[in-house]
Amino acid sequence: MKNIVHHAIIVTSRNLIRLNSIREKCVDLMNSKISSKQAASMISATLPSISNQFQSFIIIPDGSKENYDISDEADNARSNVVEFLNGLDNSDSDTAIRFVEVSYGTDTNHANVLNHN
Repeated sequence: MKNIVHHAIIVTSRNLIRLNSIREKCVDLMNSKISSKQAASMISATLPSISNQFQSFIIIPDGSKENYDISDEADNARSNVVEFLNGLDNSDSDTAIRFVEVSYGTDTNHANVLNHN
């Protein structure tokens, strides 16, 4: 029996203009790697925090069992997103983009931080 492992990426910044630009690039990356026409719907709108002017968006899990085509495509897309996010210049704390990629929900109930900056 194949497992469902949820993978999600949360991206946060104080700079809404830069964050929205990063979000659009992530939408493009997801659309280019996932054959489902619903790929873009995996990325939330940019949402505000309740203090300190942070904004975030989330790339939600694909929901597929592991090793199915859509799961493999989404894994590849997330890998490209993480590579892109890791390549960003975050030397200015006012415009820095921070992210975490997590996995959770396996039959063993483990949660893991897979990538972060």
